[in-house]
Amino acid sequence: MGRFLFKLSLFGTIFTILCGLYIYLFATNKSDTIYIKIISPKYCSFILGSSRASQGIEPLVLMKNLNLKHEIYNYAFTVNRAVWGPSHLKAIKKKLKKCDTSALFIIECNLWSFYSKSSKLNSFPEENAPPNSIVFPNIHPNFEYFSGGYDFPNLHLIIPSDGKENSYVNELGRMVITKKFDSTLIDQNIKTKMKTYANKFNSVIKDERRFKYLSETIAELSKYGEVFLVRMPVANEMLVLEEELAPKFDERMKAISNGRYINLKYLSNTYITTDGNHIQNKYVDSVTCIIADSVNIQLKR
Repeated sequence: MGRFLFKLSLFGTIFTILCGLYIYLFATNKSDTIYIKIISPKYCSFILGSSRASQGIEPLVLMKNLNLKHEIYNYAFTVNRAVWGPSHLKAIKKKLKKCDTSALFIIECNLWSFYSKSSKLNSFPEENAPPNSIVFPNIHPNFEYFSGGYDFPNLHLIIPSDGKENSYVNELGRMVITKKFDSTLIDQNIKTKMKTYANKFNSVIKDERRFKYLSETIAELSKYGEVFLVRMPVANEMLVLEEELAPKFDERMKAISNGRYINLKYLSNTYITTDGNHIQNKYVDSVTCIIADSVNIQLKR
């Protein structure tokens, strides 16, 4: 029996090492967008927030237009992961390289990050999902992530890609969507997304804890540089729903940020989205330039 257990343990160890080696050699920026961000090195400056920022704010454009001293990394995730709470704040701190006081932090805010189901008001569900659940990020291969730090089997980390990916993570963390969208597909996507968010509208309530932790996040990052909040443009249908749910959201964000709030909702009829929620890839540089111009203006005041 002891010999059998020894062989089983030896096999498990060898299998784990081989899987780790395979991931190290073959995991690419198209393998797993969450994994790629988690294993990235520490940075001084960050873009934070939901998938609206992950897809919609380009670090390279910010660096070019703002002449930043440090590289800025897009460490934004989906809205159910990038929720303002204790675990996400810890996740940000683990990635933060404390350089000096010249860093820049762009925090994308949308109201869905501040609303929770009434049944979840006594917990922080996002703490069980990466990046918040990862104790040791910045490591590749990351056995913690591979062995259970995720909430679904990421088999595409160890299975060769078929070359048909519709997205990838660029060198500074932005998720680039390469899929082509025609008007018919966009309309279908918006209808589906709006149905999802309309149902969400009827099942969530404002969670004051989230506002508190956003304030704590701003206070922490302010020690190392300038912090700006940004509201991204969306489809008009989405904007109407959000304004109905939280008509004073902009006032709240402006107060929390001490006036450093870049409100781009007025561009919601200017830039076409892929699904009502995310601007198309071809508009990302333009929107990022507007953010950079706004940052420049406010820094000169």
